[in-house]
Amino acid sequence: MKFLFVVAFVAATITAVSALPVDEVPAAVENVAVVNMRKATSTKHPKTTSTSKSQPTSTKPSGKVFSGDGTYFTPDTGACGKRNKSSDLIAALNKPQYGNVDKKSPECGKCALVKGPLGQVKVQIVDACPECKFGSLDLSPTAFEKIAKKKDGRVKITWTYTSC
Repeated sequence: MKFLFVVAFVAATITAVSALPVDEVPAAVENVAVVNMRKATSTKHPKTTSTSKSQPTSTKPSGKVFSGDGTYFTPDTGACGKRNKSSDLIAALNKPQYGNVDKKSPECGKCALVKGPLGQVKVQIVDACPECKFGSLDLSPTAFEKIAKKKDGRVKITWTYTSC
């Protein structure tokens, strides 16, 4: 009885897999003999990777340069759940890139190299900035002073993800 169940399950899996386009074959069935009505062949499907919005982004530097406004704020307990001080080199990420500001984002804990009018600073993303536009970062006062004069309040910045 168990043998018949296994045969039926394998046959159903082969039928279902052979109906999928090649780029949609799950990695778990990459070494299955695919039965085609014209001829039977053994096909090894190459592993494919797909990206979806729900998956966390890679922590490796992407090389993509973002631009926006750099501002500063007085840190406390951030959206990522960690308590911070003004002297920490940290940033709050804009809402479009952070995601749902009521939850911990996959961006939490990543580092960014921020360049401004007076220099650059490496910061860790520990909070969300709900009012910031795409590409903008809200920095701790200490981080902001590494790239601009505090009296400026808002400056143009560019930044990239970098290793921590």
